[in-house]
Amino acid sequence: MTSVDVLFLGADPCRRRSRMFLVGSGRSVLVEGVRPDGAEPVRAAISVTDAVDVLDALKAGRAIDLPAVDDRTELRRLLVRHRPDGVEISLRTRTSVLGRWFVYADRVPDLTFALRTALDATRATDHAPASGPAPEVRR
Repeated sequence: MTSVDVLFLGADPCRRRSRMFLVGSGRSVLVEGVRPDGAEPVRAAISVTDAVDVLDALKAGRAIDLPAVDDRTELRRLLVRHRPDGVEISLRTRTSVLGRWFVYADRVPDLTFALRTALDATRATDHAPASGPAPEVRR
């Protein structure tokens, strides 16, 4: 699990400091944004190929909007949008914005590193051998 210092947008300016966690989880990358008001964090899982697309978008300085799911398989969207002073990340449902976070330009390499680390962890668990004895082959 890796994390990045972010600002939570839409909050009282005194309580905007927050964190975003990126975790390699099974066959997806989990993005979790903490809200400074003490409410439950907002989570969304994206596929490995979508995580690679986000890395490419961060490197190229372009926006990307991807499908995601939460821990209850509710459909969500992950939007990464470049601004002159950094990157905005938002998690949304079809009808509402669940949370918006901002990463200053000097912290975007930290975001890229965190996403790459989570992606590598996902790939490692996806290719790891199964635990326990090998299954018996019957002929």
